[in-house]
Amino acid sequence: MLIKCPECGKEVSTKAGSCPHCGCPIKDVQDKVVEGEVVDKAPEKAVRAEERTNDQKLIEQYEKEVAIYSKRRKAMITGGIIMSVVGLAGIIVFTILLVVGILNEIPDPGVEPNVGRLSGVILLYYLFIILTAFLLTGGIAVIIVGAVPNSIKITKRQNKIRQLRGY
Repeated sequence: MLIKCPECGKEVSTKAGSCPHCGCPIKDVQDKVVEGEVVDKAPEKAVRAEERTNDQKLIEQYEKEVAIYSKRRKAMITGGIIMSVVGLAGIIVFTILLVVGILNEIPDPGVEPNVGRLSGVILLYYLFIILTAFLLTGGIAVIIVGAVPNSIKITKRQNKIRQLRGY
């Protein structure tokens, strides 16, 4: 007996395991044969195809979002690392300058030190060290506050993609 393949519409023997044209399993169709006529599977197939299309659209949307969040995360991490390195370098440089400045302001033995000038040098260098420390901590904060939420969003989207794909 010949029946129409629900997938491609071509005639296939009921004895075939699958359609030789498209590979659709014929056993499922044989189970639906009622009094020599095939029960129409088109509405059921249309619903499944529509679900696959909607799932594919969601997967594509989530993949785009993952790409956007990945770029944001990379930018945040890069910016945070640059800020942290500049801040750390600033702390090192200003600490060296502070030591050198103090050593230059210490007078020879027997000469009265200029305490006001020495205090000003120390205060100025400490101020620069504090500012660069803020830069360092700001860089770390950018990494934490900017990159971590994007990483969480990426993970959620990737889990949804896996769920929609069935694994």
